[in-house]
Amino acid sequence: MYSSLLVRQRSRLSCALQNRQHGHSLRLLSFVFYSLAFFLSGCAGGGGNPQVNPPPLAVSSLSINPTSVTGGTSATATVALNGFAPAGGVLVSLSSSSSSSATSPSGVTVPSGASSATFTVTTSAVSVSTQVTLSASFNGVQTAVLTVMPSGAALSSVHVNPILVVGGSFSTGTVVLSAAAPVGGAVVTLTGSNTAAAAVPASVTVAAGATSATFTVTTSAVNTSTQVTLTGTYNGSQTTSLAINPPVISSVSVNPASVTGGTGSTGTVMLSGVAPAGGAVVTLTSSNTAAASVPVSVTVAAGSTSATFPVTTLSVGTTTQVTLTGTYNGSENASLTVTPPVISSVSVNPTSVTGGTGSTGTVALSAAAPAGGAVVTLTSGNTA
Repeated sequence: MYSSLLVRQRSRLSCALQNRQHGHSLRLLSFVFYSLAFFLSGCAGGGGNPQVNPPPLAVSSLSINPTSVTGGTSATATVALNGFAPAGGVLVSLSSSSSSSATSPSGVTVPSGASSATFTVTTSAVSVSTQVTLSASFNGVQTAVLTVMPSGAALSSVHVNPILVVGGSFSTGTVVLSAAAPVGGAVVTLTGSNTAAAAVPASVTVAAGATSATFTVTTSAVNTSTQVTLTGTYNGSQTTSLAINPPVISSVSVNPASVTGGTGSTGTVMLSGVAPAGGAVVTLTSSNTAAASVPVSVTVAAGSTSATFPVTTLSVGTTTQVTLTGTYNGSENASLTVTPPVISSVSVNPTSVTGGTGSTGTVALSAAAPAGGAVVTLTSGNTA
């Protein structure tokens, strides 16, 4: 029908063009002709309405919210179609330009009758800000960019345990971050305010994904109590204080602990830590110098924890307890028992005589007799 109408209209226009030579009428009729031809070419069926073919169903957009996240957190993405999904839904393929930084499912299904669907984008910790392009494919491709930022981790604290040590011993330091360390770890720089008293490594690394790490603090012997400030730095600085004390005398001992007056014993002083440079001079005293005497002092060599000294005893008439005291940043005692000598033997020479003649007897003591001598009582088994 439309084709015959077009032929008849073309014939009428041809006649009009033959009868009218005026330029204006010619242009007008040409316009009408071509307009009618355009309209008729777009008609379909008997209804006379223009035929419109809808575009094929395809992905029309991909969006992410939020568009910037800290590594280790997630974002929500939405994929949209240019129409409604048919029965059975539409599977949209998904991909990431950097799966080590941000990952998505391999695909997401837009349900039947719906025009969009959401999915989760999971990110990992990164050391530098990273742009990741996510793609959605179905009869076309749509993309969206997600920015994955480094962890906002910063050093939140530094502490040591124990917080008080004797110079020459160790303490354990710990650095704590406010969030998990990024890929490659977090290198925390360490410094100390007095390296002669306490030394720390130049840095300690918090492993990727962890929030803390430990390090060793090595101290040296000091002469006086010393406070050392330890500083850690990573996206900010934190400090802690370590107290270092000089060693103190921890014990005094004697061996043997009981002697007969006039014989010697050996004393030992022990420190709680190594002696500082120049050594530690321990003062010595005796509670009874008439029974036992000690040097005025004994020096524990630098870097050592002990030293020995001689104890000289004198003869006593009765058993005597002597207290020996060592003093160095405190005092410690030891007890020494000094006993009087005992008779160790009686002998006669000659051991056989004719009655009426004499023999010489000898008594021997276990040690020298005390001042005033030792009176040995003698008896005979047969005075007749």
